[in-house]
Amino acid sequence: MAIQDIVKRIIGDAQKKANDIGANAARQGDEILKDAKARIKRIIDEYVERGRAEADRARKQLLSQARVKARKASLGAKGEAIDEAFVRAIDDLAALDDDRYKGLIRGMLLGLDLEGDCEVMVSSRDRNRITRAFLAEIQDEFNRKGAGVSLNPSTQDADISGGFIIKTKRSVYDNSFHSIINARRDEIEPEVAKILFGGV
Repeated sequence: MAIQDIVKRIIGDAQKKANDIGANAARQGDEILKDAKARIKRIIDEYVERGRAEADRARKQLLSQARVKARKASLGAKGEAIDEAFVRAIDDLAALDDDRYKGLIRGMLLGLDLEGDCEVMVSSRDRNRITRAFLAEIQDEFNRKGAGVSLNPSTQDADISGGFIIKTKRSVYDNSFHSIINARRDEIEPEVAKILFGGV
């Protein structure tokens, strides 16, 4: 064999070996690439799943917060409606016609356990309704029962929308409509809410 044939054979064998190595490397590269793609897909799937779970958790949290805000807003609106009902009730009592108003005040005064000198304070608006003569009539009713009461109109106006405040030597009785209704608000409020909101 000539040197040229040997060189050709060596080159041919080297070429074949290089081709085998290239093919083997390509197969290994393909396998590595395939494995890398599979791992990347798993990682992406995990992130997507985590993202979905995180998005779902965030969605649930936002819904929960929205429900709480809506409930607070609803309760706030209901609270305002109840407050308004109480304010209107006080205003309606103060706006009764003279006869009904005097009847109410008479009943409230006679319902108290009074004795001795009592100074009766009313709002400036009620000075013409709750007069000295009116108080004298009620005083007579007390005294017929043996109470020994003296009801005197105050020279000062009370800062109230209706009702009265009584000052004695020992006590002050705040019988303003505002104080009476507020003192019983916890007791009355559930019934007001039931009327306004149908038992809610």
